[in-house]
This record gives sequence, structure tokens and C-alpha cells, in this order.
Amino acid sequence: MFPAEMLGEASKYIVDGLQLDLLLLNGEPVGVDLPPSVVMRVKDVEMSGRHWRATMEGPARLETGLVVEVPPSFPQAIESASIRRMGNI
Repeated sequence: MFPAEMLGEASKYIVDGLQLDLLLLNGEPVGVDLPPSVVMRVKDVEMSGRHWRATMEGPARLETGLVVEVPPSFPQAIESASIRRMGNI
């Protein structure tokens, strides 16, 4: 088992059943190579509040605790979403 603390922000992109490449240094795990996108369950979408008025986007909390910004047209009843990683995580 690879400790989540060692992964930092990358741990928020890891879901059950996801295949990863484990990076080793001298036989010890030092990180993982994440896929460019991951499908995750949406737990909650905040559809109102000051955030929406100011940015026209609002927070959606995913199954791993990751919070992403979504547009007002994002359907509230959606069960999962494909999340694309941005940058080096």
C-alpha cells in the first residue's frame, strides 16, 4: 500500500479501479504516474451563493474530496464526470 500522504494532491485523482504506474527509486515507491483524465462520482454541486454571482462558476465536490469549478449549465443530477488534470500533479 502506498501512503496517501506521500502523494499530496495526486491522491485526490485516485479512485478505485484506476490503473497507475508506480514510480520506484532504488526499489522504493516515490510516486505515481496518473492518467490524463479520471472519471469520478460527483458528490455535491453548490448551485447558489456569492461564488456563482461573482464568477459564474461554482464548486462541485467529487468522491475523493477534490473540488472543481463548474459552469451554471452543469447538470445537478449528474452522477459522474471526467476530470482532466491540469499541469503537473
